[in-house]
Amino acid sequence: MTHTLHREGIRESDSNDYIILAMVEGNNEEKLNNLAELFRIVLKHRPINYTGKGLFPDLTDEQLPLIYKRIKIGMAAFESRETLLQILQEIKDHELGVSVVVSGLFQHIGQDCQKLGLPMHTVNFSLGVWGKRESLPNPKVTEVTTMCGHGLISFNLVQSLLKDIRRGQKSLEEAAEILGKPCVCGVFNPIRAVQLLEKMI
Repeated sequence: MTHTLHREGIRESDSNDYIILAMVEGNNEEKLNNLAELFRIVLKHRPINYTGKGLFPDLTDEQLPLIYKRIKIGMAAFESRETLLQILQEIKDHELGVSVVVSGLFQHIGQDCQKLGLPMHTVNFSLGVWGKRESLPNPKVTEVTTMCGHGLISFNLVQSLLKDIRRGQKSLEEAAEILGKPCVCGVFNPIRAVQLLEKMI
């Protein structure tokens, strides 16, 4: 799964962006129950965003993992490497048999998997953007928009919200919340968005 692979601007100095993704195939009841259990573990650690957050805001902590059992996939975004490490340890301890994809700064993910004794089955690298790069907006804008791997966050929306922030019509946090709404997967990182927007005003 690579739609969290192309996030731009992640650097060692400000790496605060980690994604967990898990999914199962078919209708095997045990696998589906294990996926729900995996996300009970993930959600217990209070991700800053996750699949279903915007669509099902009133579900209880017990109800929400059942959504993933129904749609057979779930994702969650975290800003803390330490939290990610705790979650991976807990998932490993439960031996649920569900494959997990982790996105983040490659060096960190490699070190953490080694620390936990977790073999990395597959590693994906992004080769960046090829073609007429001059047709793209400012790279600072694409650092925001690439946090939605399906490309649902408009460049123009970022620019419009920047104007609202400069005029005092919206706060950084309000703008980040608006930007995250189109990303129904829940992999958009609103805390990182606030930091990126602040650098552009």
